[in-house]
Amino acid sequence: MFTGQGAQSAGMGRELLETFPSVRELFAEANRVVGFDLASACVDGDSATLEQTSVQQPAIFLVSAAYLTVFRERGGNGRAMAAAAGLSLGEYTALYAAGAVDFSAALNLVRHRGRLMQESGEKQSGGMACLMSLELPAVQEICDQAADGGVLTPANLNCPGQIVISGDKKACERALELAAKKGKRGVALKVSGAFHSPLMADAAEELKGHLEATAFRVPDVPVYSNVTGEPHTGPDEIREQLYQQMTRPVLWQRCIENMCSAGLGPFVEFGPGKVLTGLLRRIDRAIDCQNLSSVEDMEKMTAKTDMDVKEVAS
Repeated sequence: MFTGQGAQSAGMGRELLETFPSVRELFAEANRVVGFDLASACVDGDSATLEQTSVQQPAIFLVSAAYLTVFRERGGNGRAMAAAAGLSLGEYTALYAAGAVDFSAALNLVRHRGRLMQESGEKQSGGMACLMSLELPAVQEICDQAADGGVLTPANLNCPGQIVISGDKKACERALELAAKKGKRGVALKVSGAFHSPLMADAAEELKGHLEATAFRVPDVPVYSNVTGEPHTGPDEIREQLYQQMTRPVLWQRCIENMCSAGLGPFVEFGPGKVLTGLLRRIDRAIDCQNLSSVEDMEKMTAKTDMDVKEVAS
């Protein structure tokens, strides 16, 4: 599994960069692709820098790819990757991990995606909020009431009792008030726009051109789509669903449930933070999941050479 936006932290990737020559090469290539010092933004940048969507998205992609690189070179290739999935931005990392797109091409797409999403947020007053302990029908009802002629829609169906909504900022504020009246907790998210909502339509249209110019291949293993919760089938469908992902909800819970139904597991989360490991446990506490977000985690896992691990990437 590969994480999405919001998992960043100041200094992320420093330990990998200082320890592994392959990571230094990867970071140098990333700097060439994005045209600025992305490596320094990861390891030396402050929280304010990393909160910029245009920086945060390529930074998380890069650090997640770095963990995967080190895992593979230290013996992880001996454990079969059975499938891959990623939350929002993480879907691009999953496609890279599964061989559907080259590193530079994927990073270039993520660079454009982050820039477009940030620009869209600067042009219109959009926001997102997370509603707790409510299922989809109740969340949809709140969105319909709070929209008041504007835009407000479920955006991330993360796990039971946790749904993120997205749309006009004022509508998000009204939704939090309505949730509170029902005795339910909600929190506004620190994001720069109304991601995964119709307010991203212009950004999606511009991203579409970059997707069409990118060479994709059939993935080596199934990669589960955020839009459908089902595996991608080929290059044209990958492009279409990454385009749709910009304005449609992320069906993360459905992705995980479908992977489990297919008999996949254990799960491994690569990259900064432990967001997906937490969501996984709320979907099904019986799921075996390991998080790789430090060199120590890597050492422990790659030392277990006698384990039959099926690696699942987000």
